Amino acid sequence: KGQGLNSDSLFNSYLQMRKYGHVPEAPVVNGIPERKCGFETVARVFINRNRFTPEQQNLLKLLMARPVTTTSIISPGGLFRVHYDESGYHKPGYSATDLAIALDSAYEVEVNRMGFLPPPSDNGEGGDNRYDVYIQAVGGTYGYTQPENEITPGTNTYTSYMVINNDFTGFYTTGINAARVTAAHELHHAIQTGNYIYKEVNGNIEDLFFYELTSTSMEEFVFDDVNDYHGYMKSFFTYPDKPLQFQSGYNLAIWNIFLRERVGESVFVKQWEQFKTKRALTAIDIS
Repeated sequence: KGQGLNSDSLFNSYLQMRKYGHVPEAPVVNGIPERKCGFETVARVFINRNRFTPEQQNLLKLLMARPVTTTSIISPGGLFRVHYDESGYHKPGYSATDLAIALDSAYEVEVNRMGFLPPPSDNGEGGDNRYDVYIQAVGGTYGYTQPENEITPGTNTYTSYMVINNDFTGFYTTGINAARVTAAHELHHAIQTGNYIYKEVNGNIEDLFFYELTSTSMEEFVFDDVNDYHGYMKSFFTYPDKPLQFQSGYNLAIWNIFLRERVGESVFVKQWEQFKTKRALTAIDIS
């Protein structure tokens, strides 16, 4: 076990999410469950994958494998392959075609307009070199981005694939609108994972808030009419004096919205370039 790492608890959280389709019950704020993406759990399991018992490691290899689905479609822009089941437990409760369109929209804003590098090629995994997105029943989480293979040894950057909830029942936002903002959110996690860095300290993700702050703000920048991030704002306005690094990040989208209005959206790529070698607050300050 690494210092500060409860490996059994972390393993069980990942097992619950991947094998049984649910995560621990979401905290309720102002009557609304604050459901989040699975980035923290997935990232922590991945960076600690060699610290688990041999039995746990063998099971993790199975759990980290890509889902098997009955069909797939290519997004209109040709950038994504969306995998899903046409019937059964994992069947989407919204149009897979509409999700594919949303993924193209997220790419247009985050990569083509803002200037972030696209998620790197996965070298043919999932059928081709398009970025793969799997619609799955993942219960209490919006979705997650699963790292796979390190691109260059020592860089802490990885190829990945994305999993998106198949129905969003009981979430602050439901149906295709929830899928849309999840596409924008998780695409940036794929960008972060593939082009910037996973920073690990004692088995935890350093500056976790910064990953979630950026991804949550992308929801608003791509789909400004959905406003799912409003579901997290109560915790920010209740404790506005709490330092950014001690916030969840989900409740800080308003900070990036302010920055875009004040200095323009080019600031975000600058932040992430600085973040490769500096702490998040320093990167924000410099940018």
